[in-house]
Amino acid sequence: MASATSFVVQAVRTDPDSGAKSTMGELRVEADGKLAVLSATTPKFEKTLNELTRDLNKKAHLNVKALPPPDQDTDDAGRYARSVPRTDPGFFEALQQYLGYNYGIALEKKG
Repeated sequence: MASATSFVVQAVRTDPDSGAKSTMGELRVEADGKLAVLSATTPKFEKTLNELTRDLNKKAHLNVKALPPPDQDTDDAGRYARSVPRTDPGFFEALQQYLGYNYGIALEKKG
């Protein structure tokens, strides 16, 4: 990751049906991209955030959607992904994309 220090983000979930946003809690993002739950707004969100951070912290890389190579048919665009290692300077952005696409969760930096 690009940052040499940790920072705090808010986890915000968007309901897929209504589009309503709910703040789930706060996470600390460590310099190595690992997550720690600092607080949660409800017991249900606490359980969800703890499970997500446990599972994500086990991953050495994330697979996120990517554009197809220029010589490929754009009709197959949904089939392409790129692997982003935890050590990549763009890991936090990949983490944001991964959580948004797979869980409807945005990570918003505080301050």
